[in-house]
Amino acid sequence: MNFSSHSDFIETTLMVLNRQIEVERSKPRLKMNLPFLSMLTTVTGIMNSYQYEGKMIKARDSTCADNSSEKVTSFKKPILLTNASTQTDTPSISSEIVRYVPPLPPSDSQIAAEVRQTNIYIDLSNLMIGFKTNYKTNLLFQHWRLDFIKLHYLLVASNQPNRTVAIGSFPVDKPKISQIYDRFRRLKYDVQVIERINKEDYVDDILIDEIHSLTGLRDPFHKEKLVIVTGDGNFNHGRDTFPSTVIEALTKGWLVEIWAWENACSKFYKLLDSRAKQYDETNRYLLEKIRRHGFKHGHEHLITNFELHFLDDHLEQITFKEQTMLKPNTD
Repeated sequence: MNFSSHSDFIETTLMVLNRQIEVERSKPRLKMNLPFLSMLTTVTGIMNSYQYEGKMIKARDSTCADNSSEKVTSFKKPILLTNASTQTDTPSISSEIVRYVPPLPPSDSQIAAEVRQTNIYIDLSNLMIGFKTNYKTNLLFQHWRLDFIKLHYLLVASNQPNRTVAIGSFPVDKPKISQIYDRFRRLKYDVQVIERINKEDYVDDILIDEIHSLTGLRDPFHKEKLVIVTGDGNFNHGRDTFPSTVIEALTKGWLVEIWAWENACSKFYKLLDSRAKQYDETNRYLLEKIRRHGFKHGHEHLITNFELHFLDDHLEQITFKEQTMLKPNTD
């Protein structure tokens, strides 16, 4: 490609750079090549500044043509310079040349609003057993049933659901309760049903593996909200546990929410939630306690990304009362 002048080369290069910037910015944030975009904007800013300098020198020289003794040695760069004020033979990109100012990096709140999506993982066994233990045995709640659609929207909380997984088990000596699983399938959940043998159903292991497959992403712009429905915080025979999985996600910068029945919720989550609410960077005693959970020095503040919610507080919202048919009186 031949260029008639140095300014022609700058104009053409700027046009190519601006087009490439528009292409990158049109992509979803998760697919943006941010280092490449940063490099493009930096180079464009430098070339724009160089171009302004050349154009302003020409403009200043033209106004001082009658006074040959006056020499242009310095000037202020304008924010906006129109082609009408500079007479050059170089074709312009547009009717206005606007000084490019690189954008500031996104704030934490902007990242939370633009990037983070909700990923839901439900331990169906823990959910149903906890509801039965706490409420189904109570005569006042004998005819109450869980509304899984309302539960889903409670967990999503008006955010965009990304990955939704529900895993449960059933005993070999009882028929599979397919209706519950079908309801979650209609909600577009990835449902897995495990056959329970000798009280070992391995639901925890499979659910934890599913969570690790998501939180294993290292790119910080892939960090999203993790919603786990379980109160299980028990020892898992040397294997990964929900508490260790929660800590690992928090230390990577994820937002983590635990939803559980209060009476079936592990003390670990209650303690973690208490310390998250009490967080004070000047409290060395508290910071030491937080580090014992697995947070490195200087990363204790990440505990504030943890929230604990009790399903009991939303009982009326996520349940409905089953209508019972009265037997007709034949007397």
